Amino acid sequence: MGLISFLKKAAAGHTDGQKQARYDRANARFNDYNEVVQWYAEEGSNNGNPTILQDYQALAALPFRPGHKATLVGYRNDITRKLGHAAHIGTKQNAWISAFLRPEDGTVYCAYALLRDNNQQFAMMKPYWFLSGSETEAGFKRSVTGII
Repeated sequence: MGLISFLKKAAAGHTDGQKQARYDRANARFNDYNEVVQWYAEEGSNNGNPTILQDYQALAALPFRPGHKATLVGYRNDITRKLGHAAHIGTKQNAWISAFLRPEDGTVYCAYALLRDNNQQFAMMKPYWFLSGSETEAGFKRSVTGII
């Protein structure tokens, strides 16, 4: 492949290395995501399901604690770019956002940008945390190995 051709593909996000790197990152984050979902199912929700959203605007419309809207605005370009990865990967599915709400006040504490490929493998999995004061990521996770 010529240098010009490679640079054009790289600029468009169409290199095999970038695609494989996305899969690798998604696989590395899979256990963390499952732990967040497990905590939410046990502690955080009446129905056990996170709120599913299709775009940044829908996420921004959810309630956030004071100061966290500014954090969300800081993530805006990254979230929008992540949701656009479906076109680069060539999947027929759209990316989505899973938003996790605190049980005590209904505000967002975590949102994951997610994408599955045509084989139902996670091709993208990126967390965005909105934590206050003494909250930690570990406080919103529960091991899934104790269930199996």
